[in-house]
Amino acid sequence: MRAFNGEGLEATGRLLDEGLVIMPKARALVLQYLQEQCPSERARVTDKTGWHGSGNDLVYVLPDRFIGLSSSGDEWLFSN
Repeated sequence: MRAFNGEGLEATGRLLDEGLVIMPKARALVLQYLQEQCPSERARVTDKTGWHGSGNDLVYVLPDRFIGLSSSGDEWLFSN
């Protein structure tokens, strides 16, 4: 949530780096939308297959699925 500090330039900068197009007047609305969300599920994304996490969160990530149980309930996704 630190990315939303101040004017939220860190958060919008990351989104812009990944290709999101934000109209100048809509930037505040995008930040407001993101801050108001309370997702019931989370996902972690990695660009490397293999073992990820530690302790009870140790999973093996494959291109099409992951093997293991995450104690946090997070789903793991592979993206290259």
